[in-house]
Amino acid sequence: MSLSDPEVRERLAEGFELAWHNQLPALYCNDSRAVDGSISYPQAQLAAVREGAGGGNLRFYFCDPEGRVVHMLSGYWEPARLLEEADFARRLLEKPAQADAAREQRRLALIARRDAAASQLELAQQARLLRSLDEAPLGQDIEQILRQVEDDIYLKGAVGCDS
Repeated sequence: MSLSDPEVRERLAEGFELAWHNQLPALYCNDSRAVDGSISYPQAQLAAVREGAGGGNLRFYFCDPEGRVVHMLSGYWEPARLLEEADFARRLLEKPAQADAAREQRRLALIARRDAAASQLELAQQARLLRSLDEAPLGQDIEQILRQVEDDIYLKGAVGCDS
């Protein structure tokens, strides 16, 4: 989806340190890797995923140079929406003294968009964006977060496919 889009990769590479990590590749019965090491999924499967779905499975953490989270986005997003969120994270990094005010302004804008949603799908998408904003583990170290995510996966009993 978004991460296979060349513009997304190019723009994210400008000003962000990119890292890719699949906590448990075999969880969804797909541990085949592309040449670049990424996991590929069937196009029909990707096309069926609605924007905003998969919040527990895909998380984007935007961190400061010390590895502390300044913004988070969870779920699958189309390129334009992902880039909008990346631009917001970039603004937070550029003006850290104004980050709290920017987050509150963003929260109010998301609430307005959610309340004006014309469809259930759009309402769910705005709610997911709002939840990502509210649940971001701000200031936490990314290494600690990834260890916790891995622990959560195993504590919930997630397992891969029988081969």
